[in-house]
Amino acid sequence: RKDGTRIRKEDMAEETAKYLAEQQWGKPLNDNTTFPRSRITPKDLPFELVQFTRGELQLILAKAKRRKAPGPDGIPMEAFLEMDPDNLDQVLDLLNCWWNQGTFPPELLYARVVLILKGYA
Repeated sequence: RKDGTRIRKEDMAEETAKYLAEQQWGKPLNDNTTFPRSRITPKDLPFELVQFTRGELQLILAKAKRRKAPGPDGIPMEAFLEMDPDNLDQVLDLLNCWWNQGTFPPELLYARVVLILKGYA
């Protein structure tokens, strides 16, 4: 602690959570919070950027790991891995739509961060 007192091992998780909630993260975001909609890529690149292909999407999905916690959207990776070709095409269309517009929904900037104490020195 800042005051020099030691934190007992049993209290480490609670103290860490308290620190993160009060100091690191501060006030939680409210529903009126907006993020700037900046372009994904600059407009004047010396090469052409093309849309994502089905092969590229399948390559990324092939590298994805199963049995991992889903993000804030609650969609587990298994949902994408088990999609039929028609649904994969819809995901690909959505990704390419964001890419072509040069922006993405600000909701994608949210993340859930969980620290897990794996040992104590």
